Amino acid sequence: MILIKNGTVVSDGASFKGSILIDGGIIRKIFAEKDTPDSFTDFCTKNGIDSTTCDVIDASGKLVIPGAIDTHVHFREPGAEQKGTIASESAAAVKGGVTSYMDMPNNTPQTTTIERLENKHKIAEASSYANWSFFLGASTARENIKEIEALDPKHNCGVKLFLASTTGDMKITDDTIIDDIFRTATDKNITISAHCEDDRIINGNLERIKEEYGNDIPFSCHPLIRSSESCVSGTRKALELAMKHKTRFHLAHLSCAEEIPLIAQAKMVCNLNCNMATEGGGAGRKIITAETCAHYVWFDADSYSRLGARLKCNPAVKYQHDRESIIAALKSGVIDNIATDHAPHLPCDKEGGYLRSAGGLPTVGHSLQMMLELAYKGVFTIEEVVSKMCTAPAQIWDIENRGHIREGYAADIAIIEHGEFPVEVNYKCGWSPLEGETFHYRVAHTLVNGTVVVYNGKLTGEHAAQRLTFSRSF
Repeated sequence: MILIKNGTVVSDGASFKGSILIDGGIIRKIFAEKDTPDSFTDFCTKNGIDSTTCDVIDASGKLVIPGAIDTHVHFREPGAEQKGTIASESAAAVKGGVTSYMDMPNNTPQTTTIERLENKHKIAEASSYANWSFFLGASTARENIKEIEALDPKHNCGVKLFLASTTGDMKITDDTIIDDIFRTATDKNITISAHCEDDRIINGNLERIKEEYGNDIPFSCHPLIRSSESCVSGTRKALELAMKHKTRFHLAHLSCAEEIPLIAQAKMVCNLNCNMATEGGGAGRKIITAETCAHYVWFDADSYSRLGARLKCNPAVKYQHDRESIIAALKSGVIDNIATDHAPHLPCDKEGGYLRSAGGLPTVGHSLQMMLELAYKGVFTIEEVVSKMCTAPAQIWDIENRGHIREGYAADIAIIEHGEFPVEVNYKCGWSPLEGETFHYRVAHTLVNGTVVVYNGKLTGEHAAQRLTFSRSF
């Protein structure tokens, strides 16, 4: 039994001074500051709890928030364990206050069958520090439809669809197959998350840039090659299919201003129609949602001159007006949540110039600090950060009993302290695009299912993670 005492609790859009009693991995009781000093003692007495046996964590002067939920990571296992493993990257995640994650299928071999999916679950059961779920990959193989039909939506987050080439090329170009994937997902109440770019546009842009620079392409050209036009084309295609089939659809890593009105329009039409078709109106239910990533809110194209290959990712980090538009869309609710697309590569994978360097960057252990730093600078409120990184992912993915600090919910909690903290690198790949930065917040302690897995910034060695479950309420 643990008592988190005298912290500033931030959850459900509000902040208050209070304490939290955790028992059996569950938030048993929340005591607000307005309660009498005897409230905790009285509660323990009435419920037969020996309060003298509680482990106490003093959270005075600290923020106490739900653990962050990252809906988009690439932990590289199986197949590229030299870059990262479920153990190494989930350890970095909990040190950064991320207590749950959803991992992508572009592994080796690709996670396109239930058998391979369950193998990843076995790895996580043995090694993950954070709660987990894994996407089943969509593929061009006709038998993949049968795998999607067999997917259990209560115990798996969904299907990942790649509409463009990126690491571990899983691109699908056959429109008939793509249509079948959306239809099947709707029939089986399965969520599709999609990487939406257009290779035809990307390849045309690349040829034009090569005419100007040859093979010595500056990294500042990356947002010209993997352009906003490419993102818009891919996003429009996916949204049209989602609206056609009324598929529960989540746009991955929105990166440009021009995608925002497409999402806003699709959400207005499709979510309204879904609610009208649902008995009782289904108020608040969404079938179209969108995420952005921490790096699209933190960096813009001016950073290529400093970071070069370390900022190369797919879709590309774009321009200042894109970053500003994404921030506004987060605050207005058009963009639902913030993820990372955490994608570690070895330093050698980033060498060889633009054409040879891999796309992707590691941020799962720093994303919460990045957003809290923006709150420190006045870009967001603390409550907005908690909403977009902790609560919204649980709501839009129907994750059971997580994402809030509420009585009866799993005790996934991050305790945040204020100060000045140079960036620490905890990824197996050994680098971060944030090296050299100093943050004004850091995660002091992390609890996963009521177990302290990080204390004073260090791993305790405890494992208490669980496979995520989903209510799938519509």
